[in-house]
Amino acid sequence: MAKDNFSLIVEGKEEAQIVYEDDLFLAFITEEALAPGQVTIIPKEKYTIFEMVPNSVLAKLAIVIKVVSSGVFESLQCHGTNLLIENGVSAGQEVPYFSLQVVPRFENDGIDLDWEGEELEEFDMENVMMQLKAQLDGSAAPIMDKELSEVGDAAIEEDSLDDYDDLEEEDPSKNNYLLKSLRKIP
Repeated sequence: MAKDNFSLIVEGKEEAQIVYEDDLFLAFITEEALAPGQVTIIPKEKYTIFEMVPNSVLAKLAIVIKVVSSGVFESLQCHGTNLLIENGVSAGQEVPYFSLQVVPRFENDGIDLDWEGEELEEFDMENVMMQLKAQLDGSAAPIMDKELSEVGDAAIEEDSLDDYDDLEEEDPSKNNYLLKSLRKIP
């Protein structure tokens, strides 16, 4: 996909095989895919990376991801899905537009998403741990409290998740894709 075709798709200037659309999101079939039926989900408002996406949008995105992933699972009868976010150039992000990929997976499909990790030296692990703890210790709680009390809850309530509640299954046990996947395991 060319650089920022996602904006053109949102603007209606480029065609896409859209499988889901609402006021905030588009989900479309990806032509350049790891597997047939791979779906790209994007917010209609452009955010370059994950960290730029507002919490109220992320809350709604989680519901859309669940619905699209379940749809991919059910329609393609796949054995599972991978949810992929390439967040930044070093992570493989080619389009400067936040997106999430829902990749259908089948047993022995040949898609290798395994990373071979290296055992870290104790010094490296301690150094990384200290840096992360210094950055994160106590910093998330005030942000979460503030956003949830002042911004998050209010924004979510004002924007209303009710529209997204309609996307949920009425009887989750009836169409539970996890239960169905267990039935497929020999």
